[in-house]
Amino acid sequence: LSYLLVTLWNLLRSEARDYALSIDGAAAETTRLHTGILANTSSTGGGMKVAPDADAEDGLFELVTFADMGRWEMLWKFPKLYSGTHIGVAGIGLLRARRLEIRALDESRPYPLNIDGEVCGRLPATFELIPRALPVLSE
Repeated sequence: LSYLLVTLWNLLRSEARDYALSIDGAAAETTRLHTGILANTSSTGGGMKVAPDADAEDGLFELVTFADMGRWEMLWKFPKLYSGTHIGVAGIGLLRARRLEIRALDESRPYPLNIDGEVCGRLPATFELIPRALPVLSE
């Protein structure tokens, strides 16, 4: 319930911002987003299927983006996060990458990062997935 409430609170307070994204070393592209979620597994936040097709072993992140849209539109689309049916809905995109570089175009404002539920650092940031870097035991 806490994930649901915090997510709804943040959706209602969020404002879209301009970012420059570079995927796998390509030239940076500018985009206006409310938020982006970088995932390596399908679920987060108490059952939200944010990246329903993510595979922790394929060597790729999935970046789920939420474009500039009104609050009511975001609230209407929000329940789809729990069923994983939000991908491809207008304003919600999906990019796959091994490496993501992101920076805010307005560098005068702080852009904190939320990493696994904790505020940890701020933009600009670079994320790189290193396949099989951690040994994982499975049954």
